[in-house]
Amino acid sequence: MKKGIFIFLLSLVGLTIKAQTGLRGSIATSLSNHENPIEYKSKYAILIGIDNYSPQKNGFSPLRYAVNDAVALQRVLVNQLGYQSKNIKVLLNTDATRRNITNAIESFTKDNIEENSQLLIFFAGHGMTVGSSTTKRRGYLIPFDGNDGELNASALAMDEIRQQADFLRPKHVLFLIDACYGGLAQARSGNQANSMAFVRNVWNQRSREVITAGNADEEVLESSDWQHSAFTNVLLKALENGEADTNNDNIIATSELYGFIQQRVPYYAQNKGGKQTPQFGTLIPESGTFLFELKPNALLNSNEKTIIPEKNNISEKFNSHLIVNTNVKNPRIHINEMDMGYTSSESAKFSLNPSYYRVTVNKEKFFPLTQDIELKPDSTASMSFTLKKQIFDIQINVVPSDAVVWINDRIIGKGNQNTELEKGRYSFMAQKGGYISENTITDILNDSIVNINLKKISGEIEINSTIKDIQVFNNDSLVGSTPIRFNLDYGNHELAFRKDDYLTKKYALDIKESVKIVHNVHLEIDPLGGLAKKLILEHYNKRIATNFGLAAASFLGYLYFDKQIKENQKNTNFLTKGDDSKSRNILLGGKIACITFMGVEALTGILNLKRVWQIKTKSKEAIEVKINPAENHKQLSLNFKL
Repeated sequence: MKKGIFIFLLSLVGLTIKAQTGLRGSIATSLSNHENPIEYKSKYAILIGIDNYSPQKNGFSPLRYAVNDAVALQRVLVNQLGYQSKNIKVLLNTDATRRNITNAIESFTKDNIEENSQLLIFFAGHGMTVGSSTTKRRGYLIPFDGNDGELNASALAMDEIRQQADFLRPKHVLFLIDACYGGLAQARSGNQANSMAFVRNVWNQRSREVITAGNADEEVLESSDWQHSAFTNVLLKALENGEADTNNDNIIATSELYGFIQQRVPYYAQNKGGKQTPQFGTLIPESGTFLFELKPNALLNSNEKTIIPEKNNISEKFNSHLIVNTNVKNPRIHINEMDMGYTSSESAKFSLNPSYYRVTVNKEKFFPLTQDIELKPDSTASMSFTLKKQIFDIQINVVPSDAVVWINDRIIGKGNQNTELEKGRYSFMAQKGGYISENTITDILNDSIVNINLKKISGEIEINSTIKDIQVFNNDSLVGSTPIRFNLDYGNHELAFRKDDYLTKKYALDIKESVKIVHNVHLEIDPLGGLAKKLILEHYNKRIATNFGLAAASFLGYLYFDKQIKENQKNTNFLTKGDDSKSRNILLGGKIACITFMGVEALTGILNLKRVWQIKTKSKEAIEVKINPAENHKQLSLNFKL
């Protein structure tokens, strides 16, 4: 059986410490009266260490460092804490029998013991607890001659020691139990009514306090690294170097000592693969406390206001510190699955017992991050967490401002949008009537801004014409003159093509998509316009000139044939040659043809002159003209009536 943990009833441990720490604050003026100075007349100690247990004789396995623990503590008491060797009773191995231990404790019930004194009882050895959670548990300290088969007769029952504690003469008694034990479940606690006692009252009241190495069913660990148990290793550090002196007044109160032990022992035990939870309790209801002096007359020369440090100061002094730094503000922190709440900034500081910790930092929209750390005694460790976003803030800016926005085929609203998206690839689309829909594929890897600018649906129009400078109108608004290129917005449009003396032509156009339209315009001449009249007059003037020209030519032909006929009649030689009558007939026929043709052309010319006169003199409404001009007006087809 390994050296184990000694357990006490600690149900009101906190009340006891409050009784001590609650003394801080206002101090009665009577404290300046030193008629009864704070000073121990004597300091006593009983130190017990047992290694040489015999499994064959008593059923308990030997230990390695229990004797060394007691001897080392004796050295510290004499060299650092002002104890006289004659006042220290050391019982090691074979000397640590049940009788010798009982006699040593009972010796401090005698009248020769100074009442204004302190007694330290240290036990390093085996302990044993019998009973179960459903029955009354009873604990025993195992002396050198103890036997696991006869505990009542051979071991030291803790409830008996507790009863003896009432009869001990020293005012302040502290039990330091470095053993496996769980039998102080019925220990009495400090009186709640005295929790606000002043230092003077604490000094004047008795104390019977107990600090054990661990809780029930936990094993006390020894190690060659320390040459001690985990409990005694920490105890020696606390007393030998004064490390447990929270307020640096050269006095260590029980609350300071327990705070130091409570913070460190679990760490050293954990390093060796074990678990120890030191416990604290009181055996009587009075609210006195045990005080170690690190220097001679430390109590006598002390400021009574600072003898008993406050619990918060002890916790802060004896805790190590962990600083958690993050790259985000107000993260939530868990330490060993305990929710530590939100921090107010990007950095947080925690006071913790030395141990191994698993720290998790998380924040909404971020992936949680976990790290492990070893927090050593009397140290400050830092951890840095760089959280990566799990959900990103996305700002979608869209033009026009009332376009409908889609993400992955899901409508999220009109206009500019703020949304949140997880890491991934997304399709962003915006739509509005009259605009070309735009679809953007974006990989979301961080907070992003997505800009979508829709272009209007616009038709590119090109107008050409055989006639230059035809005016082009869109919905009665002048666009320009041909040849021309321009754009038309989405929707219905009416194009009109206008030019003086030409008939206006209109063209309906519905723009539904962005297209290019090329249109060649052909305008018909206005039959009632000036150009039409000009072309008609030019046409008839040409015909009149042709008519009278042909008439004149026919008249000349007539004269020619008439002359030839006359010469033929006079020229005998001509009559003698051939058939004279035949020749004259031919010449006569030509003469008749010329005079006839001349008459027709002259008459036609006169008629055309009449038409020209009618066109010039009659009103426009009285003339009906249909003109179908060919290209460049080279050919005209006329049909009119007066």
